[in-house]
Amino acid sequence: MRKSKYARKEKRWRSGPYHRLSKEDNLNNESISILNQRKITTNHLKQIDDCEIYKEYVDDGYSGTNFNRPGIVELLDDIHNRNINLVIVKDISRLGRNYIETGQLLEKVFPLYQIRFISVDDEVDSYLDPDSYDKLLVRIKNIINENYPKDLSIKIRSSVIIKKICGEYLCSVAPFGYEKDPNKKNHLIINDAEAEIIRKIFDLAEAGYGFSKIASILNELGIKSPKEFRNKNKNGIHTYWDSKYISKILKNRVYCGDLVQNKYGNKSYKIKKQIRKDIENWIIVKNTHEAIIDRERFNRIQEIIKSRKKTYKYGKSMYSNLLKCPDCNRALIKTFYVKCENDFYYNCQLYYRNKGKLCSEHRILSKKLYFLVLNAIKTQFNLLLELRTKAEEINNDLKLKQNLEKINYKINSNINALSIQKKKKKENYNLWRLGEKDDLEYEKTNKTIEDEIKQIENDIELLTNSLNDCQAINIDWVEEYLKFKDIKELDSNVLHSLIDTIYVIDNNHIKICFKYDDMFKKTVDMVNHKVKL
Repeated sequence: MRKSKYARKEKRWRSGPYHRLSKEDNLNNESISILNQRKITTNHLKQIDDCEIYKEYVDDGYSGTNFNRPGIVELLDDIHNRNINLVIVKDISRLGRNYIETGQLLEKVFPLYQIRFISVDDEVDSYLDPDSYDKLLVRIKNIINENYPKDLSIKIRSSVIIKKICGEYLCSVAPFGYEKDPNKKNHLIINDAEAEIIRKIFDLAEAGYGFSKIASILNELGIKSPKEFRNKNKNGIHTYWDSKYISKILKNRVYCGDLVQNKYGNKSYKIKKQIRKDIENWIIVKNTHEAIIDRERFNRIQEIIKSRKKTYKYGKSMYSNLLKCPDCNRALIKTFYVKCENDFYYNCQLYYRNKGKLCSEHRILSKKLYFLVLNAIKTQFNLLLELRTKAEEINNDLKLKQNLEKINYKINSNINALSIQKKKKKENYNLWRLGEKDDLEYEKTNKTIEDEIKQIENDIELLTNSLNDCQAINIDWVEEYLKFKDIKELDSNVLHSLIDTIYVIDNNHIKICFKYDDMFKKTVDMVNHKVKL
């Protein structure tokens, strides 16, 4: 045994029992409560001659992964001031679960200040057995103790992830417009007073107002900001709506009934700084609570927001992000000419900014563009109405319905016949296996059954193809766009709800790509196909 660093003649011990209990420990293990730790350390100190308790140090509800704890800080101060010369704990994990910092205490700080360290459960006493510091068990336990919060962190995180996947709202504060359901844990319900403000914000956005303008309108109307509305303005400073908060509200899917969680997380259980996760790691659950804004309207407003991201020299346009050059595919910009009184042009920006050296001239007067687009939309509505009428006539055709019933009946009959043949095949195999049929008879019967099965499967495939010809034509999508059929003037909402792109050819010609072009063509093809049948 190596020689002790402590003077053997010193017999008077001023002890500092240290007890720690984290929230996780309190939930999972009653045996390591503060009361139990105190009992163990006190009983052990009674066995030491000439020993008094100078002060007890307690950290109740603190994690052992760091040493930023009031009790441990106070303990280290008294060690530095040489008020104590003995530290006792129930076990080393109470001192800390970080292997590096706990090791520094045991191997550097305590020996430097000649502190007698006792860990009762680990049977460590640096005074009676100086070599106990070097025991492999102590080092192994420290490593295990450090891994414990890591494992616990993983378990807790997994539990939280599961709850989020199940659509439970886990934030401490409900989003503005909602409140926590008192009858159902982790569920949101609408706060009627706040929801009215949310609807007002979305109304303004749909009308074409930007984030800053919406904030100004709310402030002018004297509508309280969320902090003041919820009486959380504790510092007494008057707060206002700002564009950042308006943007946050308008883009938040919580208002259409969805929960988007897991957007932020920690790098590890030791580093508490939050980092933004990639979008593929977000947890998105639809329809978890009642929506304040219906999904269709919410999505439409998102399109309006995207179209308004670019700012223009002469103000924002209702055509923003819609007008394109057919050659270079660049956006068109507003340009003003002296001869052009009370109007302006939309020009290919590549052509205009390079004085005609790049691309070719594609420009149109604002008033002419308005006229062409409005007429094109009205023409499209006439086509949609005509298409809907033809599709409804086909769907209501009695002959079509009768054919549909006949084909369904034949398909069901063939499915039953197929089931019977498969049973026969199984029975044939069982008879052969039991020796009631020889090999030749089994093979002959099996081939006949397999041929019959193949024929039935072919018939089912042909009938299924015929069934598609008799199915009703889906025209639900048409109603989505016909709700705008009575428009008399254009606005940003109408344009971005109906149109993907407007290609400007010249001052008299444009080409419009409508959002429903693919569905329109597909439905026309189906109508024409069924008319020929």
